Amino acid sequence: MGSITRPVWLIEARKAFSGGEIGKEELDKLSDIAAELTIEELERTGLDEISDGEQRRTNFFEYLTEAVEGYEPHKIPLKFGAETYYEPGVVRKIKWSEPVALRELTFSKKITNKPIKVPQPPITRLLRFYPPEGVSGYSREQYLEDAIELLKFEYGALLDGGAARIQIDFPDITPYSTLPNRTEASRKVSEAVDLVNETIKMFPQEKIHVHVCFGNHKATHRVTGGSFRNLIPELYELHVSGYLLELANAQHEDDVQIFKDFPVPKGKRIYAGVIDVKTPDVEPGWLVKKRLERAAKYIDTSSLGAVADCGFAPGWYSTVIPRRANFQKLATMANAVKEYSEDSGR
Repeated sequence: MGSITRPVWLIEARKAFSGGEIGKEELDKLSDIAAELTIEELERTGLDEISDGEQRRTNFFEYLTEAVEGYEPHKIPLKFGAETYYEPGVVRKIKWSEPVALRELTFSKKITNKPIKVPQPPITRLLRFYPPEGVSGYSREQYLEDAIELLKFEYGALLDGGAARIQIDFPDITPYSTLPNRTEASRKVSEAVDLVNETIKMFPQEKIHVHVCFGNHKATHRVTGGSFRNLIPELYELHVSGYLLELANAQHEDDVQIFKDFPVPKGKRIYAGVIDVKTPDVEPGWLVKKRLERAAKYIDTSSLGAVADCGFAPGWYSTVIPRRANFQKLATMANAVKEYSEDSGR
């Protein structure tokens, strides 16, 4: 899906970097080593497409705001349970000169011949960073235009650079699934979809996938009580060819039934989550195949793929799912999909 738990030594190195004990050059070297080791491990799992495990990133979006002028880290408070976290905030007009994620892709292509996908944040995430009090001389509308251009620049550079796929990570949309008023939920989902479409409309649809989950903070949900039923069919309006959905976790395994009522549109594919990333236990192959069989009851196999529910460690500090379990789970998935396809003749 994207992130892989970082090696302990890389986590310690990032702590040392934050404390001023080592410099960025040393951290970058260690991150490169971790990315190379991760790619090699992912190759051995048998996956069709791989990433670099986001080893260099602090999380799925801050790597971008850290490199683009105009953002200040730890600016906007975000509550999660009893804890308060801080996201980046816009403090002046944003500026950039070169694509940020292209370095990841260029490095990965030196290590592997496998198709490489690069996870990317959506415009909805960048909009969260405009402060409620505003920015002097820089309106929200101006920022939105600039942020859209930034993402177009990033996405285009990756596709021109040979990425097999861009994966838009879109957990921002799932809070709307908990709204009691379906009309309001539909409106908000459609507004978010329209914004994302504005950033990807000029790119080949078959090159763009979207990942939708209910959040993953240290192997716990950020959004509870929601359902994909409140997001579809509006999600089908996205100009993407694949939907990577959290469907293995017990809170959302029943959501797969919605595809009986809302069949997958022609030219699109559902990649059903068959690996639960909120438990360190490695699923046996028979359980993964059962999850595939369940999905195939509601999704035609010509439109069905398999993924893990989410990344294993969206934050660099997360170690709830041991690194070794990451690869064991993915290898089990790849083997189970192969066996299921052979056994079913699909």
